[in-house]
This record gives sequence, C-alpha cells and structure tokens, in this order.
Amino acid sequence: MPRGLSLLELLVVLAIVAGLAALALPLHRGYVETAKEGALVSSIATMALFQEDHKLRRGAYLLEAASAAEITAAIGWRPGASDQAAYRIADGGNGAYQVTATDADGTQVCLRMPERIRC
Repeated sequence: MPRGLSLLELLVVLAIVAGLAALALPLHRGYVETAKEGALVSSIATMALFQEDHKLRRGAYLLEAASAAEITAAIGWRPGASDQAAYRIADGGNGAYQVTATDADGTQVCLRMPERIRC
C-alpha cells in the first residue's frame, strides 16, 4: 500500500503555512521599523553629546543646521560611515533644539533635545 500525502492534506498544510505567514509578516515589518527608529535615535543621542560640548564651549546649542555637513562643521559630529540618513537641527524654543533624522527608506524620527521628547 503506497504511503504519502493526499492532495487534501497538502492543501491543509498550505493553508496553515499561509495563515502563519499572514500573521508573522506584519509583526516582522513592525520589528524592522522599530530597529530603524532605534538606529536613528542612537545617532541623535550621539549628536547630543557633541551639542553639550558645543554649549559648554560657546554658551548655547547649535539651533539651525539643514544638513549633516553643516552639523559637522559647527559641532564636529559626523554620522557613521554607513549612515545614509539626513539630519536637520531646528530651534525648539526656550534654549532647546529639535533634531529630525530621516533614513534612506523614509523612516523619520524627531526628538526635542535635551529633554529627548518626541516632536
């Protein structure tokens, strides 16, 4: 007597796998997005150290910079070699500043510093 899977059994297995994939893919995308945001927040936190040094030396934070090149020239912070994100610093009012970081995929994080509050 031949042993094997019938067509019905294969269809049931396929339906189960499709159902699991339908549940897992959105979760995976969420984890990827969270990881991207975490990398941007980490870069902003590193920039904040340079901003604190700038404030100690000059008495105020850098409040306006439209690119990573401008930020580097003003406070000495450089994005990582593999960092393809765009950074912008804007005046946050009351001596604070806002940093907006946008990666190549469009993920964006904005933090009001030095409080580290989301914009």
